[in-house]
Amino acid sequence: MSKIKVIGHEAIRNFLLNSWQRQALSHAYLLLGPEGIGKFTLVKDFAAHLFCEQQSACGQCSACQQVLRDNHPDIWLVERQSDKQDITIEQIRQLHDFISLKSLSGDWRLVVINGAHFLNTESGNALLKSLEEPADKVIFFLLSAEPKKILATISSRCQVLKLSFVPTSEIAKFLQGHGAHAEQAGELAQLSGGRPGTALNLLVQPEEFTHQLDQARLFLNLFNSNGFIQATRYFETEFKEAGTELMTSREQALRLVNIWRTVARDLWCYKLNLKKYLRYQAFEAELEKTSQLSLKQLWRISHLLQEASRRLAANAHIRLTLEWLAYSLGQFKV
Repeated sequence: MSKIKVIGHEAIRNFLLNSWQRQALSHAYLLLGPEGIGKFTLVKDFAAHLFCEQQSACGQCSACQQVLRDNHPDIWLVERQSDKQDITIEQIRQLHDFISLKSLSGDWRLVVINGAHFLNTESGNALLKSLEEPADKVIFFLLSAEPKKILATISSRCQVLKLSFVPTSEIAKFLQGHGAHAEQAGELAQLSGGRPGTALNLLVQPEEFTHQLDQARLFLNLFNSNGFIQATRYFETEFKEAGTELMTSREQALRLVNIWRTVARDLWCYKLNLKKYLRYQAFEAELEKTSQLSLKQLWRISHLLQEASRRLAANAHIRLTLEWLAYSLGQFKV
């Protein structure tokens, strides 16, 4: 079985391993960075070193294989459940039960909270005791893509590590190692925006790649005569406003707006003759046409997209918000 491969983040990776070797590990780390940048992979790599029978993340011993398969008995993973809005206090109570037990491997235990911004006041306060009075040889890794939503009482008790975007060339090389040809690897690496996990998902899930391109094209079509009608039909099909689908729809809507913001960024790059920085290079012809918009208009478009993200995050009506955005953007005809 192969080893865990961390793409980029060498400084943080070395910092964690050196801290372990010097017996200077903190009891809690808060890893910050956008989705797909490699936070979880980085923690798994560290765990493989920590639990490896050879202390080298060999990838062959039983401990390494358990880490790779996400079933090591001394690692406890907490994530928001799909039918819940937050990480619940019951999940934190189960975590406390895990901490109270002895290590099955006879040494360290790791707690990984993936999506720490989903801790609400109740579950966050329940976690505080464990962070304030850490058990022996228990390390917490809190991962988040939204640092502003993390409770201040939580972040202040962790050592904060910020992951930076990974160079496109490193991601492209990584994708070629997973079977992508050079042109495909370059395109997906560029589109990933410095996030190796996102790039790999686009490679192994081609339908997701196609879906993202369709959503990007939907944005560019808004500046044509029939774009608003196409968009509203898409919203009616994709976004539900009731029942258990509501939370998923809101997350999907936020992802859609983020994709549109990326295309708007490409418009700025094209307008300023910075074509090498385009994410959606396949749309160069459409970008060339839409870049006829003035800088003042592009600024207004960026502002509208930012406002839509804010409204959606504040629980505004999903389809009404998206329809308002599509109508507003459609006023900038080219």
